[in-house]
Amino acid sequence: MIYLVFYDISTDRLRNRIVKILERSGFERLQFSVFTGLENPVTNDYLWQKMVRILKDEPEAKLYVLSISQEQFVGMQGIGKEKVDLEYLAGLKRSLTI
Repeated sequence: MIYLVFYDISTDRLRNRIVKILERSGFERLQFSVFTGLENPVTNDYLWQKMVRILKDEPEAKLYVLSISQEQFVGMQGIGKEKVDLEYLAGLKRSLTI
């Protein structure tokens, strides 16, 4: 499974803290407010509780986790300048060619 974490957090300080936590936990940024990873952040008590504590006093903030299959993830279509290696992000390749 692939886990997408996406959020809507208007406070810069809180948003930056969430970004750092996700990056330190091995998640890769797919878009500005979308991260992808191979571990379920909800079942990682340390990661999940840390994000809950950060966002608990921000009533407007939203953060969601969506699980999708590797097949669905690598079949995703996108438009944009920067190409993303979906197979690498899905854990199907061990090295990234730039």
